[in-house]
Amino acid sequence: MFTELDERAVFALVALGLLLLLLVLVRVTRGVGKLPAKVIPLGGGHRLQVVELEGRRLLIGTGPSGPPQLLTELAELPAWTHNEVHGDGQVPHGP
Repeated sequence: MFTELDERAVFALVALGLLLLLLVLVRVTRGVGKLPAKVIPLGGGHRLQVVELEGRRLLIGTGPSGPPQLLTELAELPAWTHNEVHGDGQVPHGP
């Protein structure tokens, strides 16, 4: 009687472990949990968000009145701007 119960418990634990491993692998390969690169609050619950997805930069509009909307795909920054843009995404102003 206990051997059947032990076998079932071992089988259930192995199956649960494999499911958890699969979940972790899917989350890692998909990149779930990535935050928007830049969020610009507009007021009234509306925001603009720059999202990087598969090498593309997208401008998404969000708000309380409806689902998120893709507004446009942003062009890649020219090479000369990479040295002028700080780590926080802000372009430096004059002296």
